[in-house]
Amino acid sequence: MEVRFNDFDCYIQIEEYINNRKAIVLREIETNDDVAVASVNLPNVNMDEDEIAIKTYSENVGMLNVLVDAGVISPPIRYHQLKHVNIPICKLLIK
Repeated sequence: MEVRFNDFDCYIQIEEYINNRKAIVLREIETNDDVAVASVNLPNVNMDEDEIAIKTYSENVGMLNVLVDAGVISPPIRYHQLKHVNIPICKLLIK
């Protein structure tokens, strides 16, 4: 699956954090370089196996819309307050 984020044409790589939660990494198609880690690991938050927390702040502004529009994730089903940001928790729609 491919998306465009911050002027980069990227492919989606589904990986895992050390606690076996899913992670989304965007890599540039031409160079295979990492462009962004789209997810954030929330190890102390109860989440279903098909749920994923999306990083939408800092360099990831706009990430949520890109991934929802591409059908990678669902719109947010809830939010988790983490310090000064609300982290959207979505369903991961691809494997």
